Order: sequence, then C-alpha cells, then structure tokens
Amino acid sequence: MLYVVTKATRDKEGAGGDAIMEALDAHATETDADEPHEASLMHWHQRIGHLAFDTIERVALDPALGIRLINTKRMACVACLEGKQTRKAQSKKTAASTRPSITSAAWSART
Repeated sequence: MLYVVTKATRDKEGAGGDAIMEALDAHATETDADEPHEASLMHWHQRIGHLAFDTIERVALDPALGIRLINTKRMACVACLEGKQTRKAQSKKTAASTRPSITSAAWSART
C-alpha cells in the first residue's frame, strides 16, 4: 500500500512533516514550479530518507506529483547496508574459561 500526500492536500489539511513533499519543496527552488523535478533514483532515495527504490519508482509514475527519474540505476546505498547489518553473536565464555586449567592435583604431581 502506498500513501502519498500531494502539496494541495497538505496545504488543505495542514499536514506537515511529509518527507516526500518537504524534499519536493526544497528542490523547487532549483527548478521551475511548473516543470517536473528531475533527479536520479539514488538522489531521491537519499533525499526522501532512504525510501525503498520500488516505492520511489511508483511515486514517479504519477505525473501529478511532478517527479521524473533521469537515472533508474540502483546502486548500493552504504547507509542502508550499514543499517541492515547485525552483529555476530559473541560467546558467553571468556578466553580464560575456555583454556584447560591446571588442577591442584596436577600441581602436586609436578613437584
């Protein structure tokens, strides 16, 4: 399911904080308001808060939103890859407890 708030809806309802519309508003100063905002898929991915590539492509299909993708190459996003990483489980045993220890019987046998 994809829910997109257009600028007209946002102004009417007063719903602020929508990442897509904030990115479009910020990008509007660079281009004419009547023309669609052109940028690469990776640019929009980073600008809209690392939204999924498929979602950005679906949003770009709606001409009313004014987004045009000039490059749809899907490159690896380092921030997304780092966010998906998990740490390897650490052993609960310490290094000293895994080594064979010399018992008191062994010490008495050595002397």
